[in-house]
Amino acid sequence: MIQIAGEIDVDIIPGEDVDRILLNGKDVTNDIRTKEVTAIVSPISSIPEVRYKMVELQRKLARRKKCYYGR
Repeated sequence: MIQIAGEIDVDIIPGEDVDRILLNGKDVTNDIRTKEVTAIVSPISSIPEVRYKMVELQRKLARRKKCYYGR
């Protein structure tokens, strides 16, 4: 998980109704909202190295001056 966290590219593409979430160029907007993903989000995000990478990403996205939630 730690290595993967450092190698992924996440982007958010604004949409009229829903913003699209891209993971390494693949649209995962619906995938990240499944029960399976929901069940593992907390344990994975509690890994300090993963949390660090996610905070970096969140700060990068925050520079866009848009509000995001979850996952």
